[in-house]
Amino acid sequence: MEINTHRTAIKRKGPSRPLRDLLEYEPTVLDGTVLDVGCGYGEDVYHLRKQGALAAGYDPHKDFGFGTEPYTCKYNVVLLIYVLNVLPTRRERLEALEKAWSYAKPGGFLFVATRSPKEIRDLRRKHGWEPFHDGYITKKKTFQRGLNVDMIRSLALNLKGYVEMVTIDSTNYKNLLIAKGRWHG
Repeated sequence: MEINTHRTAIKRKGPSRPLRDLLEYEPTVLDGTVLDVGCGYGEDVYHLRKQGALAAGYDPHKDFGFGTEPYTCKYNVVLLIYVLNVLPTRRERLEALEKAWSYAKPGGFLFVATRSPKEIRDLRRKHGWEPFHDGYITKKKTFQRGLNVDMIRSLALNLKGYVEMVTIDSTNYKNLLIAKGRWHG
């Protein structure tokens, strides 16, 4: 079955909730370079640029208008927002996490946000999604899987060079900062 991961991207009129939480928790994000991996329509990239950050985005689906591969430089901050929960296998999630991690500078960090298992279960009941692998297929033929912090951590333990992980909780999604150096947030 073909999974349409790009169809999960939504157009927003502002930054995503996870980005707003990150900026509240750690406003120095705006002081360095930022890469939004799987940026979709790019609202978080545009918001960061308006705030003065040197932000770039890429998405593997060329229809969004961003490059399909990021520049070859390393970034202070790499965002992976609502990406892992739309990938239908653990292997794909790990590959996406490792790829995003590879763009973080030493001393930088990766910020991961996913939908929570509760939110996905509620949406499944509301919309009649069908079970598929370890998640659900939506009516648009997209995949959704809620991930809690422990699930994200278990993937992140495979990353080479991580030093510290910090959880930022929210009701409907889970966030995790993964630092390539001691984090002093």
